Amino acid sequence: MEALLSKIENITTTEEAEKLLLAYHPTQSPLFNKALTLAKEAHVHQKRKSGEPYIIHPILVATITALVSDDESMIIAALLHDVVEDTDYVIEEIEAIFGSDVAHMVEGLTKIEYIREEELIPSTSNKKLISSALTFRKMLLSSIKDVRVLVVKLCDRLHNMTTLNALPIEKQQRIAEETMVVYAPIAHRLGISKLKNHLEDLSFSYIYPDAYAKIESYIEKNRQNLQLKLNIFVTNINKLMKEEGFEEGDFEVFGRVKHLYSMYQKMQRKGIGIDEILDLIAIRILVKEDIDCYRVLGALHLKYKPIISRFKDYITIPKENGYSTIHTTLFNDDGIVEAQIRTFEMHKTAEFGIAAHWRYKDGRQQKNRVNLEWLESLQYQNDSVEEFYSLAKGDLFSDDISVFSPAGDYYTLPRDSVALDFAYAIHSEVGDKAVSALVNKRKASLLTTLKNGDIVRILTDENAKVHCSWYDTVMTSKAKDGIRSACNAKIRECNELAEINIQNYLALSSDKPKEFLEEHFKVISNQELSKIEFDYCCHPKMGDEIVGFVEEDSSITIHHKLCQEAYKLMKAKKPMVFVTWADEKSARYQLIISLQNRKGILAELLNKLANLDLNVLSIELGIKSSESAEFCKLEVETKEQNAKRLEEKLSKKFKLIEIISLNDAYSKK
Repeated sequence: MEALLSKIENITTTEEAEKLLLAYHPTQSPLFNKALTLAKEAHVHQKRKSGEPYIIHPILVATITALVSDDESMIIAALLHDVVEDTDYVIEEIEAIFGSDVAHMVEGLTKIEYIREEELIPSTSNKKLISSALTFRKMLLSSIKDVRVLVVKLCDRLHNMTTLNALPIEKQQRIAEETMVVYAPIAHRLGISKLKNHLEDLSFSYIYPDAYAKIESYIEKNRQNLQLKLNIFVTNINKLMKEEGFEEGDFEVFGRVKHLYSMYQKMQRKGIGIDEILDLIAIRILVKEDIDCYRVLGALHLKYKPIISRFKDYITIPKENGYSTIHTTLFNDDGIVEAQIRTFEMHKTAEFGIAAHWRYKDGRQQKNRVNLEWLESLQYQNDSVEEFYSLAKGDLFSDDISVFSPAGDYYTLPRDSVALDFAYAIHSEVGDKAVSALVNKRKASLLTTLKNGDIVRILTDENAKVHCSWYDTVMTSKAKDGIRSACNAKIRECNELAEINIQNYLALSSDKPKEFLEEHFKVISNQELSKIEFDYCCHPKMGDEIVGFVEEDSSITIHHKLCQEAYKLMKAKKPMVFVTWADEKSARYQLIISLQNRKGILAELLNKLANLDLNVLSIELGIKSSESAEFCKLEVETKEQNAKRLEEKLSKKFKLIEIISLNDAYSKK
């Protein structure tokens, strides 16, 4: 892919583009040649923003598609993907000439643009892109049933990203954000790492140009040294392979410097600088058979000291998208090196993912059936930017663990998932009815953090109760959606009961209801109140939804609206009044801050937070992400509702790694 993109950068004429396409798709059929001719004729008078002939774009998109897949129907669809949208041709003509398979894909590609124009905020808008981008992605995934359409669209987006410099800065930023939010995650879940990595790096360069430039500069300054380390290690591994009996041609060893956005993610996740990342380089060892992968693994672990915590076997337990590789990290004389061991066939699947499942056999196309259910699970419903990134990080970008059912079925979950995540991964009904778990045959709570390889059994009960506080503990969007749905249903029921009980108590007097302000509360009642106090069964925080019950001495007792005791009182028709917080509603956030390990640092931290008018609800100290980096995790309460403004304030005082809005799961969406 790197070689192709390098060639694409220098293409300026139709003839050069066509020559490149024929090099990557050397066995052309008459139908392919007809498509190329039609595309050139259809776009003959059109120009791109750069001034180049428009036809260069579909030809190069088809070239990238040819690299990703040998499905000629996809390559033809790539050539024709803009014909129906931008020229006088209609889909019926395409079907008559090229058949229903090609026409189906061209129609799907055209539909994507229609959805995009309808749902995506234009580049001229000042509104946040994230909400409309999520809607666009949701509709895209629900309406495009042929995964080949998504693959061609990813190739189309990659070529567009390589030509962004011809557009205004505002549009560059928007398209890059859209790529990062919509297309890179889809490429990731389809397993097409070649497309995903380039989409991320190109987007990264436009979204965070300063951070990109800093990392790129560091890599360039150290490129010779890094390449020298790679060359030495590759040479040593080649020698080791021959010592283990592998013959020339039976294996291949090559190295690479990791892509820039993955470095940036690691820096953000661990709160470290680029110079603190120890594993900037990685090697891949390709062999012929599955069993050879384990021979290589044994040889590596006997020769070099492995970091066992980083070992992952995706051959025994492949990822949902078909990815199979052994990952291990080794101590070398010059630092640490990540090694990936896979077969040649696994390598093709890892590089090109789901697109590698299309083959030609005896002139007829053979397709593996592809289940898109897991892909459609990316349809997040929430419009909160912070929650999106929280969900996306859980479902898309975090390390995976594999957890087994007692029957031996395995489920891939984000790292730090709990037993309840596993329950919802099995089925939403299992999650809703879950009461406890057996982890490795030992009884455990539903909030027990799972480890790679755990065997988990979920115990259910028809009368199980969902606790809304679990929302912030589970990791997967499926579990969060299940908890949110159950809590919203409970809120609706409580609202109905409260309304009836309030009306019955107002009805006891002919006096007109008045508004009373008592400390932090606003109460509407037609009778005088003696005092307001909390009960001891629940502990509502400022901003939580609350209810008020009238006692015999005309005092009001405050409960959390989702308190079980409050629910019993409502069902028993205890008199109620309308009550809400009088003060401005507070917002809650989770912060991760890089913190030096030195005397007095905690007092300094708390003092700075107090000066920013932040109330600390919880704090977790001494969390290590590496030998040299420590951070703390806090939950804070503040009247600042704008997370971006808060992030800017905090970043001036601290090395802020992450900020996530903790909207209550039971709040109305």
